[in-house]
Amino acid sequence: MFQKPDMSNKFLLILHILVCAVEVNSLQLERTNYDYMVLTLQWPPSFCRGKECEIPVPHRWTIHGLWPSNEGNRTRHPRDCYARSAREECYKNVEVPPALVDEMTTKWPNLTLNGDHHSFWTYEYCKHGTCAANVLPTMDDYFSKTLDLYDDVNRKLERNGINTPGPEYTFAQLDTALGKIGRYTCEHLNGKQYLK
Repeated sequence: MFQKPDMSNKFLLILHILVCAVEVNSLQLERTNYDYMVLTLQWPPSFCRGKECEIPVPHRWTIHGLWPSNEGNRTRHPRDCYARSAREECYKNVEVPPALVDEMTTKWPNLTLNGDHHSFWTYEYCKHGTCAANVLPTMDDYFSKTLDLYDDVNRKLERNGINTPGPEYTFAQLDTALGKIGRYTCEHLNGKQYLK
């Protein structure tokens, strides 16, 4: 069971459209407080608009990250939760479990041109995953839970026909599909709203 003491067990989905070998404890992590975890997804065709991205651009939701976050302060969330002296150690020692590499390459790609998937995963783990060590104590736990949450969200979207490119969807349709009211970041362009 995935629970954190003194924390409501909720995960919030942010859809951004436009846009293990080593134990965490060896990184001398600092204790952090947060209220919930945010699973952030992106729609690659929108993310890659105006950017040089890997071709072909996937036409499915992809993972951006899983971030500990705080209620009432959506712009500041815990980050880089290792002792200052351990920063270099974190970035050198992130190892994605070999059994997850293919799945992560598909579901959690670095979309940028010449993007190195491993460096993207390393960045996300060191910046955000280290802050969730009280509930996801190893790198394997962090990467596996992120993939599990992605699969759950994707199943809900697919059941409601919201995983195909082209159609336009309302926030209400997304909320209905997910069974929760999501938090969306938008950009207005030519009289339309695009998730950002």
